[in-house]
Amino acid sequence: MESLCRNIFEMDNKKIIIQHFLQATERSLMSRVSLVTSLSNGTSLETFKISPWSTRSQIPSIPSGKNKRKLPANPDQDFLDKYRELNATADSTESSSSISKPKRRNVTVEDEEEEGHASVNDEVKYMGYDEEEDEGRFYGGGLTEEQQRIIDLMDEVEDEEPEALDLTGVKRMILKFEKAINKNQELRMKYADDPTKFMESEADLDEEIKHLLTLAQVPHYFPELIKLGTVPSLLSLLSHENTDIAIDAVELLNELTDEDVGAAAADNEEDEEATQEGVRALVDALLENQMLELLIQNLSRLDENETADKEGVFNTLGIMENLAGLDPKLSERIVAETELLPWLLRRIKSKAFDSNKQYASEIVAILLQSSRGGFNRNQLWHMPGHATYTR
Repeated sequence: MESLCRNIFEMDNKKIIIQHFLQATERSLMSRVSLVTSLSNGTSLETFKISPWSTRSQIPSIPSGKNKRKLPANPDQDFLDKYRELNATADSTESSSSISKPKRRNVTVEDEEEEGHASVNDEVKYMGYDEEEDEGRFYGGGLTEEQQRIIDLMDEVEDEEPEALDLTGVKRMILKFEKAINKNQELRMKYADDPTKFMESEADLDEEIKHLLTLAQVPHYFPELIKLGTVPSLLSLLSHENTDIAIDAVELLNELTDEDVGAAAADNEEDEEATQEGVRALVDALLENQMLELLIQNLSRLDENETADKEGVFNTLGIMENLAGLDPKLSERIVAETELLPWLLRRIKSKAFDSNKQYASEIVAILLQSSRGGFNRNQLWHMPGHATYTR
């Protein structure tokens, strides 16, 4: 981009130089034609105060009455041919560039001849050029307003470039996540009665949670999350005072436990095995830290009339499906240790039909089918009103 802008700037400078050269040449030729015409009418060189060897025309002094300069004769054919040639050169130069002509500032042109040919570089001298113009062509040091905006956007993208998904990048992401949690907790305790004091920290925490979604691409680094103590920190957000933060945590858990996690990155059997081991290690750590109980508790405070809360319920059901798909035995643990099955049955019984009601019925079917020993079916059979639920 910078190279393009420099090329545009140099092209415009050359264009300005050529235009001023043509104008200066035209003025010089016209002046000399007038001089020759006056001399042919008998006016002496002394009248004009010009040395016969001077290469630059100067402003003549007022002649006397009898030698008053007459209207110059029409230019001869040689002058017209040369003038047409110069104009043709200017037109070809202008047509080669689609850039609009900028305003000219303080520029002085010196007409010098060297063996009958004028040198552009020798004749043009810049006295100063304002870097910023009203119409923005050279706004910002040689860039148009649009070009400057593009560069600014590129800089913003570079500044917001995500962390590299290597071990160092993962550790850095986790560190930022932990700092965001600690800062938010500290401000909430310090300014419990003034939400405006911790709103910004909550927004930062929300952002860091969303950044962790990229960890689903590198499940072989999941053991690092366990070593760094990220699992308890993440699960603590399920009981956060702000339900939006809890919903973000549920979404992250759903992504990290998905059965397709890391599928795109697994190029061979060894990578696939490392992926499965990483997911299994993470799930075990989550279960050890009471993830199931915390998820069900969070369900009770979600209002499905709100779009975000409705998505939170959907993602919670997604986590249960992920666990049952990872290990069918976990479906029995879900039914035995939580109140999910009663909640699912109540949700199915609701009259209004929506995507979450349909998903709830699918989760019930998954839990019943995954229980090979019939444990979950027995649990359902002994529930009050089971016949109503199973119709």
